[in-house]
Amino acid sequence: MALIDLIKADHEDFKMRFPLVLDATGDERKQRFDSLMHDLVRHEVAEEEIVWPEVRKALADGDALADERIAEESKAEESLKKLDDLDVMSAEFEDIFATLQMAVVKHAEAEEQKVLTRLAAQELPEDLETLGEWWERAKAMAPTFPHPQTPNTATANIVGGPILSLVDHLREKVRSAQH
Repeated sequence: MALIDLIKADHEDFKMRFPLVLDATGDERKQRFDSLMHDLVRHEVAEEEIVWPEVRKALADGDALADERIAEESKAEESLKKLDDLDVMSAEFEDIFATLQMAVVKHAEAEEQKVLTRLAAQELPEDLETLGEWWERAKAMAPTFPHPQTPNTATANIVGGPILSLVDHLREKVRSAQH
C-alpha cells in the first residue's frame, strides 16, 4: 500500500480504538490501553524515520510542518508515559486519556489536511508505494513504549530504535509474567 493510505488507515484505527479503552474495566482496559499505546508509539517512530524526512525534502515549508507535527507527537508521548504509570481505573488516567484522545484526533486531522494531501501531490505513486514499504519496516522494528527522553529524529530512531525495541519487548514479557 502507498504511504498515505497506510497512515490514514492507522489514524482511523486509532480513532476507533480510543473509546474502546474506556469502555473496558480492569485487566481488559489495561490490555486495550497497552495495545493502543504500542501502536501509537510505533506509528510516531515510523513517521519520524520515514515521513518527516520526506516532508522536509519534498515541501517548501516542510521543515515547519514537520517540526509542528513532531512537537505534537512529543506531547502525546509524554502523556502516554504518564498514562502507562497510572492505574487505568483512576480518574487521573481517564482525564489524561481523554485529553490525549482529543490531541491525537486533532493531530491526525491536521496531518492529513496540511501534510499528507500535499505530500501525495508532490510524490510519484511508485515512490509512495516504496515509502509505504519502508514505513511498514520502520513500524515493525520500532519501540513499543514511549521514550520521551530520546530525541524525535530519524537518526536517533534508526540508531537507538532497535535497542529500545528489544528492551520494550523484554519489558512486555516481564509484565506478562507478573499477571
